[in-house]
Amino acid sequence: MNTCGMRGCNDLSMGKTPAESIAFDYSDLRDLLLGSRHRLHTVLKASLPAAMQVARFVVERARLNAPILEGDLRSGLFSEVRVRGTAIELDFGGTAPHTLRRHEELYTLGPVSIMQPSTPEGGVGRKFFHRVLDFHHESIADRLVVSISAAMDGVESQNRKGGG
Repeated sequence: MNTCGMRGCNDLSMGKTPAESIAFDYSDLRDLLLGSRHRLHTVLKASLPAAMQVARFVVERARLNAPILEGDLRSGLFSEVRVRGTAIELDFGGTAPHTLRRHEELYTLGPVSIMQPSTPEGGVGRKFFHRVLDFHHESIADRLVVSISAAMDGVESQNRKGGG
């Protein structure tokens, strides 16, 4: 599995403000799955629940790391998960117009944000999505590898039964 990495993006569906994206490209699994597009698609679909679980976790942690007193910044954080080609993409953003600004720009935290408890990802402040992805990258990758392995075992089992 190739992780294409985190990148800022400029557009998400429904006009929401993006902040971070990560894509897990499964194109290198194509050979392992005997070049079958159908088998690769089956693995991608079977991996979607794990990707959605990862996305929910990242949003939950980002909410604890996002600044307070900026309208609905924390409550408006969201994720979108989709299959595109040979990749599962996870996009993270927020509905508040200032989400991207609060994620990317340097600024001084307000008194309520400063008083928030520390988090393993570094506490309240900018890069609230990025820091979660960075801090938890190993457990995120492990979770997805486990789901891919299980999906590949399922495809392999189906092939042995003559269904592939």
